[in-house]
Amino acid sequence: MKTKQFGCGHIIDKNINRPAAPSQIEIRVVDGYGDPLQGVHIQGSVGNFATITNQNGIAHLEARPNDEFIFSHIGKETRILTFSELSHNKDIVLDDQIEPLDEVVIISKPKVKKSSVGWWLAALGVATYFAFRKKPKKVSL
Repeated sequence: MKTKQFGCGHIIDKNINRPAAPSQIEIRVVDGYGDPLQGVHIQGSVGNFATITNQNGIAHLEARPNDEFIFSHIGKETRILTFSELSHNKDIVLDDQIEPLDEVVIISKPKVKKSSVGWWLAALGVATYFAFRKKPKKVSL
């Protein structure tokens, strides 16, 4: 910390009101089984930073000590972690998010007998033949 003392005895800190420099950290996002999660969306709570994890679940973040990050992935719980939590734990675990359904109803359509299907196809074939057959042309010799 750089300070300067004036003749009147006052000490001025030159770092006052200067934001801390961002730090670079590498984190890995895994599921509950320890397998890497690809495509996890990571966004800074301030809104000026966003990235996604690669196929190994790894992402590189640039953060300041008071920054928070939102981790989200389809089918996983969303987590909000501070920079200090990220710097102490390099593996971030996103557990499965289970969405209960109220009720599922499955309706079956009535089945058509196979024997009647054959007769219908035969009748359709005969009707098609007579509808589209070409009539012979009369030719004079």
